[in-house]
Amino acid sequence: MVSIVHIGMLVRDVEETGKILEESVGIGPFEIAEPKFHDSTVNGKPQEYRVRLGHATAGSSDLVLIQPLPGENAYKEFLERKGYGVHHLAIETDSVERSTQEMIAKGFKVIQTGSRPGIKFAYFNTEEQTGITFEFIEFIEKRQAE
Repeated sequence: MVSIVHIGMLVRDVEETGKILEESVGIGPFEIAEPKFHDSTVNGKPQEYRVRLGHATAGSSDLVLIQPLPGENAYKEFLERKGYGVHHLAIETDSVERSTQEMIAKGFKVIQTGSRPGIKFAYFNTEEQTGITFEFIEFIEKRQAE
């Protein structure tokens, strides 16, 4: 069974958007972070990038606010085409490598990859077919603990 981990939303300002969501509809509080990514690629080329993230749980769903910071990345490319708003669905996988090979075999291009402590991830160009980008996330710490 597929498990959606979170919905990713591109925003101009994580703190401001988080405050609005918490005050207007009760989603929040948001945990704000600027994680350090490792082994990052954008469109198949090594690329460092930074983002500010805001994470909140709303019922059984998680919402991640993404504020792109300087550096080329898939988020900025999306912003140029569509502007701010819902960017991706994050789907849990037990192997990012396997899921990547499966998505490539189905004709989808990898647009961004990376890792940070506890997770590996890959984004795919599913936007034309589905209207949204798919991200596959592998939780490394969870797998190692089992």
